Formats: sequence, C-alpha cells, structure tokens
Amino acid sequence: MVARYGNPTEGDQPVRPYKSTTDICNEASMNQLHDPATEYQSVAPFYDLLIAPLLLPEYRQAGALARQIEARTVVDLCCGTGALARHMGKQGFQVTGIDLSPSMLRQARHKNSAGMTFILADAAWTGLPAHHFDLAVISMALHEKPALLRDQILTEAKRLITPDGHILLMDYAMPLKMFGRIMHHLAAIIERMAGKEHHAHYRSYLHSGGLDHLIRHNNLHIQSQTSFHHGLIQVCLTRISNGSHT
Repeated sequence: MVARYGNPTEGDQPVRPYKSTTDICNEASMNQLHDPATEYQSVAPFYDLLIAPLLLPEYRQAGALARQIEARTVVDLCCGTGALARHMGKQGFQVTGIDLSPSMLRQARHKNSAGMTFILADAAWTGLPAHHFDLAVISMALHEKPALLRDQILTEAKRLITPDGHILLMDYAMPLKMFGRIMHHLAAIIERMAGKEHHAHYRSYLHSGGLDHLIRHNNLHIQSQTSFHHGLIQVCLTRISNGSHT
C-alpha cells in the first residue's frame, strides 16, 4: 500500500488520516506528482539493480538484529525503493516505509508485499504517532543530507520508537585500513556522480566524522556495530542514551 500523509501531528495523534492509494490516484496520477527530490527521478528505476545487491550483507545483518531484539513493527525512514523494507517484510516484520520521492515510492509500490505500507512524507517530520515502532531504520541516507537535516531525521526516529525501542543505522564509516580507504575512493566517485549538492553533503558527513559522530552527537548508545566492505559501511544497532528520549 502507498499512502500520502496529512498535516504534521498535534501531540501523538495525526491531524487527519493518511490517504489510501485509491485516494491518491483519484486526486492525481502517481506519474504526475511533483518530485521534490528530482535527482532520484533518473536513478530510481535502476537503484534495485545497481545498488541494492551490493548491500545484501548489510540487509541480512539488519534483519538478524531486528529478530535479536524481537522487534515486530519497523519504520524505514528514507526508504527509497523499499529494498530494505522488502527484505524485512519478507521476514515477517510489519514495515512502514517513509520517503519524500514519488519516483522512489513508485518503485517500492510495484514490488511491495503483505505487511508493508509506504507513505509519501518528510522523514524529518512524518506525522506518524509517537512511540509507535519497535525499531527505526535509516539506510544509506544520512550521508546525502545537510547536517541539520541529519539531526532532524534522527530526532524524528527517536520520537517514533517506543521507550524501549531501537534505532538501526546503516551508512558510511571512517575506515582505517588500506582496503577500506580504497573502497572509500570508489564510493566517492559514485557520490560525485549523484550531483554537486549530493557530493557536498557526503563530504561534509565524512569531514564531521561519519556515522560514529552522528551517533555520539545525537545521544545514541551503540549496542551492536558491524563493518562491511573493508570498513566502508557500518550497521549499528543503537538505543537512546538515558534521559534523552524525545
């Protein structure tokens, strides 16, 4: 199912209910929706073919960690084409995918399965009820966002999870060994091809310290940390540090 969100919440309740796929199609075809993230219009049809297969080990780790903490409900912020959401949905998790790109969500809608919902919304303010999900995941998205928006998305993730919930982060790390640095040079070429603004945010993300910095800066505590591709990417299961729950 694809839904389009209403206004931001007031307290813990949505101002108005989400729109169903039928409602959206009655208002305008999905193909006619303006895509605010225009850089994804061309890459969306190919993302699952080119990028998702490379991240399959990370997706498997994410699923394993979700099972380990006995999560049932998962919100995937900046879900893109829904590759990770589908992987987790097939394992029985109830997954809600959030993305601001209609192009990406069109791809997610074509391949979704039972137990999955996709919502067109801003990951920094979804309009979803607070403390509703056992697990929030953010996969390969924070590095391409401005610094302030990274923090806003993580703040929203903290708002969405239950008091004993977790946040799973998957993104570029700061490799120390030679092969990891070589992988980073290759990744930098891909990020540069994504556009000047995209690449600038990527460089800012790395300059600030990458995923480790974001975790510390947002008062998260690492419970599990696994590196992939010679340290290029990390999958971190985190919880909110004591006294900092939104």
